[in-house]
Amino acid sequence: MAGSRKGTRSAKGARSRSASNGRSLQAYTSTEEFRAAPVGPTTSTQAVVRKRPILKYSLIGIGVTALLLIGGGLAFGYWTVQKALPTINGTVKMAGLAAPVTITRDTYGVPHIAASNIEDLYAAQGYVHAQDRLFQMYLLRAAGYGRLSEAFGDGFVDTDRFLRTVGFGRAAEAELAQMDPKVRAGLEAYARGVNEFIHTHADSLPLEFNIQGLKMEDWKALDSVTFGKLQAWDLSDSWDNDLMAADLRAKVGDEKAAQMLPGYPDDAPFVVPGANSGQYLPALQAYRQYVRPHLPNFGLSELGSNNWVVDSTKSTTGKPLLANDPHLGVRNPSIWYQVHLSTTDDKYDATGFGFASAPGIVTGHNKEI
Repeated sequence: MAGSRKGTRSAKGARSRSASNGRSLQAYTSTEEFRAAPVGPTTSTQAVVRKRPILKYSLIGIGVTALLLIGGGLAFGYWTVQKALPTINGTVKMAGLAAPVTITRDTYGVPHIAASNIEDLYAAQGYVHAQDRLFQMYLLRAAGYGRLSEAFGDGFVDTDRFLRTVGFGRAAEAELAQMDPKVRAGLEAYARGVNEFIHTHADSLPLEFNIQGLKMEDWKALDSVTFGKLQAWDLSDSWDNDLMAADLRAKVGDEKAAQMLPGYPDDAPFVVPGANSGQYLPALQAYRQYVRPHLPNFGLSELGSNNWVVDSTKSTTGKPLLANDPHLGVRNPSIWYQVHLSTTDDKYDATGFGFASAPGIVTGHNKEI
């Protein structure tokens, strides 16, 4: 009831003030309803009106601050990523070059490198490999030496132990010691180009290095040879079958092992006569359907590289065709790196694919082939 009487007086006061200052009764009635409370001191109309702007400005301030933090984070992330991207326009000074080298990237990003000599050519190739694939090179080298656990933790200790037991690095050291001086000079030039990029971009290495907190050690000729051993291992998937065959011979003898694991006959042709006529297709289809499913697999996979030659009499150009179709496991980034290498004296001009860890072209063609 007390609340009712207060409300009555306020309403009367409102009518009185409305008569004196011309304000509407409705405005004061809504304010009264908002401020009514069953107990405790009554809050004034002026205090309630002031609370709303304070809350509003506080929310705006929080929103602006959040936007600034998000925008700053995005800007920092963009800058971090962008500074690690390769610079493809401009001039770079590299020690040890006999003459200037030009690197032109086409619309697909493929580098076309032209130099006055082979060593300068390989040095520039090492530089662009480091530009585009430095973290991949880091991983391949770590795998070759069995040092993956240094970067990725104890979960790779067993892998490192196995890789060190195989000894790719030891085999590479033995090969490097007996290597032709010209070949070794090319590897040294390649390493010099890789290191030029590492030294001049120590504060802007690829993003993976920043995330993992890793450092890139200088590249050496030995690292490229070690990678070659690792890649050869990756392409040699028959060693376990060789061990199985050796165990089989030891248990049953050579004669029975030869019956169980027949090889390709010595007097058999390498090219099947009349294969193009299609007369052997029914036999091959029958073999695949009725015989092959019942033969032991011994862990063999479907992977395998192909190469073939087409005689000049069967080509539209009147020249023979030589083709290579390598089948390597899918990786990201790809194991392949496309590049065009040439010297200004025309002694070297080849285009194709190589590996980001070694100089030269692995599969491709030159002006003659």
